[in-house]
Amino acid sequence: MVVCNQIKRITGVRQGSFPFTYLGFPVFYGRKNKRHFEELIKKVAIRITVWQNKLLSFGERYILITHVPQSMPLYLLSTMNPPSSIIEQLHKLFAKFFWGNATGSKNKNWVSWDNMCYPKKEWGLGFRSLTDVSKAFFAKLWWIFRTSTSSLWGSYIWIKYCKKVHPTIAMG
Repeated sequence: MVVCNQIKRITGVRQGSFPFTYLGFPVFYGRKNKRHFEELIKKVAIRITVWQNKLLSFGERYILITHVPQSMPLYLLSTMNPPSSIIEQLHKLFAKFFWGNATGSKNKNWVSWDNMCYPKKEWGLGFRSLTDVSKAFFAKLWWIFRTSTSSLWGSYIWIKYCKKVHPTIAMG
């Protein structure tokens, strides 16, 4: 405790506690919890509510969803895999905005979000499924880990999870 007080006095940095947010990422100790990702849900919901009372056509809503709220969690998804309930909650926000009306009241969803995420050639609307995006990011990280032995990230993951076991056999 004496050392902590000296470090605080010299550096001027105060001691914090878990969980906290650093560079937009939730930093926590232990299991992932829905409350660690509430800040992301709030940011997306605030962005969508700004547009909720506007008279927007379906085309304008489509453009807004594909370019703004769907791209907001990409930075987080590129490094972390949030619980599936968080991704489902984001999808519900997108669908509610897309099918909603100018008064903000709830309308019937004529097509499920999963069907709307199919490509246009397969009779979908071409929205991105955040679940698929997350899987693609992790496939990319796995590829970098397996092919690049000189990266700092690859060596960290190797030491943390693999130790003396081949990565395809190691338990995560």
